Amino acid sequence: MSYGADAPIAWYELSESERARRAELTSDGCVIASRRWFFGRDSFFLRGQILLPLAETNETFSWLVWVQIDERDFLRAEEVWLEETRENEPETEGFLATSLAPYPETVGLPVALRTRPVGEIPLVLVRDEHHPLSAEQRNGITWSRVQEFAEILMH
Repeated sequence: MSYGADAPIAWYELSESERARRAELTSDGCVIASRRWFFGRDSFFLRGQILLPLAETNETFSWLVWVQIDERDFLRAEEVWLEETRENEPETEGFLATSLAPYPETVGLPVALRTRPVGEIPLVLVRDEHHPLSAEQRNGITWSRVQEFAEILMH
């Protein structure tokens, strides 16, 4: 029970030739080099998971999303990615870099990225308390909401 993007939205905004020249994408991370060599800044992304508890069950629905973070945080994540103690790392602040169709705009939402044990996708916590995605993360969703997601995403 999960849906998500294979890459951050910025990846899809690049042409094939730009991707080949200035971007790298793996299943866990993405780096996009700036177009401008002087004042431009490279963009760094990690893949994470927003978990929504399902009401009256022990199950969760998962959005697979991309989070834009600072270069320093990205390099630290790379450094500890395979360490058994990586879940002890502090949360990383960032911004959602995935558009989720069932919600008002999600790209740019402030989030925190919490690293979990090796082999588990980092957890993403939505910081904007007023956004519907944050409310669903806190309060959970129903099976009918999961069906609504499926209908929206399949059409």
